[in-house]
Amino acid sequence: MSPTLPASVRELSFAETREEITQRATEDHAKLQERLSVRLAAKKITTAERDAQLTDHALAWENKLHATIAQRIERAHLFSFNLPDHRSALTPDQNRGIQSKLSALWEF
Repeated sequence: MSPTLPASVRELSFAETREEITQRATEDHAKLQERLSVRLAAKKITTAERDAQLTDHALAWENKLHATIAQRIERAHLFSFNLPDHRSALTPDQNRGIQSKLSALWEF
C-alpha cells in the first residue's frame, strides 16, 4: 500500500470490499458445498477431496479479496494524482466569474 494514500481511503476500501467479497464468497461457498455433498453422496469423491476443494475455494476467494482491495487502492491513489479526473462542483456562471478574475490578474 502507498504511504501517501490517506488512511481513511485505505480503511474504506478494506471495509467495503471485504463486506462485498465476503457476501459473494459465502453464496458461492454454499453452492459449492451443495454440489460437493451431492457428489459425495453419489460416491464420486471422497471426504478428503471435498475438504481439499473447499479449502481451495476459500483460498481463491481470499486471493480475490486481496486483489480487489489492491486494485481499489491503486485506483484511488492514481485518481488523487490525475487532475483532469477531478470534477468541479461550480456552476458555469461561477466558472466564468473565476475565469474573468483570473484573466484580469494575468493582464498586469
